[in-house]
Amino acid sequence: MNACIQNQAETLPNPFSDVPTEHWAFKAVMTMHYCGAFRKATPPALFQKLQPTNSQQQPQKEPQFQK
Repeated sequence: MNACIQNQAETLPNPFSDVPTEHWAFKAVMTMHYCGAFRKATPPALFQKLQPTNSQQQPQKEPQFQK
């Protein structure tokens, strides 16, 4: 997560055998893989931690207004 926050995803392990480190798009590919498609997006691992629990996902009853 720190690598994404610091915009240094290219320092993480390369999971792609067809994208060498010297390729012009290497940093963009690594950033998209580890951090998401949008710059400064929430990293997938952090997003999973932020998912609401089942009790938080229960729909709230809308307030009823008297006519």
